[in-house]
Amino acid sequence: MIVSNLILFLSTSIIASSHALTIPRSLLSINTSQYKSFNQFSSLSLSCPVGCTQLGNCNLETGTCECPWPRRGPTCEKDPLSLCYDDPTNHTVPSCGIWAPKNCECYKKCQDLHCQDSNGDVFDCEHELGGKIGEARCFLYRNRPVDQQVSAIPRRGVDEVDWYRLPTHGWYEWTEGKPRQSDKLPTEQ
Repeated sequence: MIVSNLILFLSTSIIASSHALTIPRSLLSINTSQYKSFNQFSSLSLSCPVGCTQLGNCNLETGTCECPWPRRGPTCEKDPLSLCYDDPTNHTVPSCGIWAPKNCECYKKCQDLHCQDSNGDVFDCEHELGGKIGEARCFLYRNRPVDQQVSAIPRRGVDEVDWYRLPTHGWYEWTEGKPRQSDKLPTEQ
């Protein structure tokens, strides 16, 4: 009984200093009917470009195709690191790492991807890997066009390749993107 009277007193009075101020109950109640539309959610359903879900995920809120790394384009159809796969048919994740040698064309693409805003200065790349590419060894298959320069490790005695040491600043130092003779490594006899 004492507790319920205290609650009733607190709900109808505001205590200021040592005086009690009585407020009518009508002013204490809030009419929530005017706020109903605020709490209602409307669903967004924007469409993505046709073919988006073959390689990417359709974001229905923005209507854009979200691509897995490193894919780009409206439907994720562009793969800037297509030359960095060990085997272009096995759909693995391409690598720009320098522990295992890659094709020189792959390292060009990696540096382009990781150093977009560096104006050729590999020490000012967005990603540290762009700067480490200058420490790598790479190879080029002889008599193969650029689009067939995959990063599968060459088979000794079967694949004809030339080996290179990338310059400190990566392929940016190469004339027209082609390795210099001074970067070529000696061949095994």
